[in-house]
Amino acid sequence: MKLRITAITLLALSLCATLPLRAGAQPAALAANQNAHRSQEAASAGQETSAAEQEQLRHEEKVVVTADRIEESVANVGSAVSVITSEEIDESGALWLIEVLERTPGLSTARSGGPGAAATVFLRGTNSNHTLFMVDGVKLNSPTTGSYDFSHLQLAADQIERIEIVRGPQSPLYGSEAMGGVINVITKRGSGPASWGIEAEGGSYDSGRIHTWVNGQASAVRYAGSVSYLDTGGFSAAAESRGNPEADDLRNVSYSGRLDYSSTTGFSLDGFIRGFDSDLGFDDYVFGIGPADNVNNRQTNQEIYAGAAVGYQSSHWTTRLAFSDSEADLRTDTPDGFYTAFALDAAVRELDWQNEVVVTGSQTLIGGVEYRREQAEVLSTSSFDESGYNERVDVVGLYLHDRIDMADVAAFTLGGRYEDHSRFGGKWTFRATGTGRLTPNLRLHGSAGSAFRSPALNDLYFPIYGNLDLKPEESIGVDLGVEMIMRQARARLDVTFFRNDISELIDFTFVGFQNLGAALTQGLEIGGDWSPNELIALAGSYTFMDAAEKDSGEQLARRPRHQGAVQVTFYPAEGLHVFTELIAKGERNDVGPSGPIALDAYALVNLAAGYQISRRLALKGRIDNLLDTEYEEVYGFGTAGLSGYLGLQVRLGGR
Repeated sequence: MKLRITAITLLALSLCATLPLRAGAQPAALAANQNAHRSQEAASAGQETSAAEQEQLRHEEKVVVTADRIEESVANVGSAVSVITSEEIDESGALWLIEVLERTPGLSTARSGGPGAAATVFLRGTNSNHTLFMVDGVKLNSPTTGSYDFSHLQLAADQIERIEIVRGPQSPLYGSEAMGGVINVITKRGSGPASWGIEAEGGSYDSGRIHTWVNGQASAVRYAGSVSYLDTGGFSAAAESRGNPEADDLRNVSYSGRLDYSSTTGFSLDGFIRGFDSDLGFDDYVFGIGPADNVNNRQTNQEIYAGAAVGYQSSHWTTRLAFSDSEADLRTDTPDGFYTAFALDAAVRELDWQNEVVVTGSQTLIGGVEYRREQAEVLSTSSFDESGYNERVDVVGLYLHDRIDMADVAAFTLGGRYEDHSRFGGKWTFRATGTGRLTPNLRLHGSAGSAFRSPALNDLYFPIYGNLDLKPEESIGVDLGVEMIMRQARARLDVTFFRNDISELIDFTFVGFQNLGAALTQGLEIGGDWSPNELIALAGSYTFMDAAEKDSGEQLARRPRHQGAVQVTFYPAEGLHVFTELIAKGERNDVGPSGPIALDAYALVNLAAGYQISRRLALKGRIDNLLDTEYEEVYGFGTAGLSGYLGLQVRLGGR
């Protein structure tokens, strides 16, 4: 029986102010804002700074907030950072978050079937529960598993500003789960005159989707919201090539809304709500055989998180107080199995008070306190009895970081965090980062730090196998990179070496969960982009990953040694773009029904195109798996073949 326990998250009230290890920078392309680049180049004709230089400078000034918990340009961040913009999402035609994440250096993905099936991320070879996932800074990892299931998170370029991926240990900033890094989705705030739009799409596997949104600004109040509905017949979660023809369908409703207010006196107030409701058919996992068709298995999944924020900002002090409350409701019905049903109700409530104090023009202190309560009620029903738990833990964290900027020549951070867990006690972590320009076109960046993952509620309390004496998983991570910027050539290349030493890994044994594992992940990340002229833009990434158990030396499951991606976008005419993509993954280890097994290497080609017919009307289309490649991301689970989709977008109001 396959159980998918997704993350939980419900309410987020924020306030702002100034001051399977053992067993298992995609850099934004220089052409991400191609239209903006063209207008910028025309406006700067005849000026001393060339258009190519202006475009490169604009990239260097791209702002991120996840790396240091405050706004900083990419060029002033020591950590390895990738940014995926809304323009890149729109041009790629991607519908699911997991589809754009796999283009990032150092990040690999694994999906156990089609839309709605479990989807996990491995960042720098660490476990799926070693990556912290956030939306607008709200943590969404599940308290029961410690990981986040990316299977239901739809993308909407009109609602997402950018996606920030910060690689390396980030526990000193964000606490538990951030051993491999952090993924943070930043949503757009409304602006300008009121606008409304609707988009309809249909295609392969009897798929249909409708998406509508509204955004705008009225005086000092900004507003944005969206609703999406997806209905697909899907394909078999258990691989059809292994004799499983029955398709597994999905219905998904996703919604979001936010309000933002800011005054000229520095006061701000905001509120938001987001969530989804899905109904999925899924297949069995038969021990000794693997995934197998089952027409009766159903799963419903609801997630919601909402909140409000208030803050104040002055020239030397900013303070932010944030409260978030997120909840998940998961139900599975498996009438043909030994276990006939599973139910999960989980919630995470968090209070975060952050302060930033400008000590001098170049030095800023960032510090705060967090309080988080994680709770879950789990009930598993078998043919004979019921078992489960209803437990909670409380966590308090204190963090302080010192950031020094040296006139855009160099920047350094040093800081730490103390986190107290009501079950196992306290934990200290530390972090240092640095970046500096050797020449105007050459920048060094690096980081070093410690990180940890607290035992999840399942680890502590699951019937029979839970262990209240578990200790946190721990890691020490370092990276060092060099970024080469070739302004006249409109090109950029970043090469980063990394290493993570992980200990006290929590393994499942016949006597329960134990701190037994240790692993070493190390490798090389390469990312770059090149825009030689107005008609073409290229971006690519390559990762060499040596992620292995320390005891056996075996490569960890589902983490390829070699993987890479190349994207090429053409702009043959005004309002028209054509996107092409190649994604390649080398051989990976996995766990089959009778033990370890190797998954074959594969390469996928995807296409997408968009044409702006008029200011109000746009036509979009995409073709996935153009060469109809047969492959598996997880042993025995199905993947999409050659498939195509076509959509029409209508935009009303606004400018």
